[in-house]
Amino acid sequence: MIHFNPANIEEGKQQLSGIQKGIEECNGKFNQMLSEVLKKGQQEAHKVEISIFKRLLELGFLLLKLFFANQHQGNYGKTIKTARGIAQRGRPIEKSYFSIFGKMKVLRYIYHIGDESFAPLDIILNLPVRCYSYFLSELVNLLDINVAYLEGAKLLMKFFGLNLSVSAMETISKESSGRYEDYYDLKNTLPKLIKQKGYTVVGFDGKGFQ
Repeated sequence: MIHFNPANIEEGKQQLSGIQKGIEECNGKFNQMLSEVLKKGQQEAHKVEISIFKRLLELGFLLLKLFFANQHQGNYGKTIKTARGIAQRGRPIEKSYFSIFGKMKVLRYIYHIGDESFAPLDIILNLPVRCYSYFLSELVNLLDINVAYLEGAKLLMKFFGLNLSVSAMETISKESSGRYEDYYDLKNTLPKLIKQKGYTVVGFDGKGFQ
């Protein structure tokens, strides 16, 4: 367990500046979307639909970036108290995060306890070990179940503009299946239900007896 106090966060002005910049980018993108929709005139509806969808993905990318910017780079002060002792803050390190909106970099501080290092933000936000988000992984798994890896990669490129290789699709599915196996291994260790004995039931109405 990690205990931290957001009030201890330093470099607040710089981080607030980054948040403000993110808000302005989101507002700018949304206003651009409104302007484009109003200028479409009498274009074919499905083409306008495609344009709006692509712009929404771009806006989603900016909103997700803003979400990470609002995490203050996982800076919880010079030291934090953990179950294993006092951790000292080190330098911030980038982590790739491949979302349904695209790939971005997440800057977060690394803390040290002796020779061990960890990023509290990774734990708090439940970030994946690899770059692929859990939501993207879920979509990839659904595609891999129904179509070939290459076809799934083509669908992601066509509708979301995501460039995932066949090997990446395979990796995501293999690692997900490993988690499924862990689940069933745990399930197999649970106490077994007591097997009930079989009974034969006979019914009659008694008609015809004197």
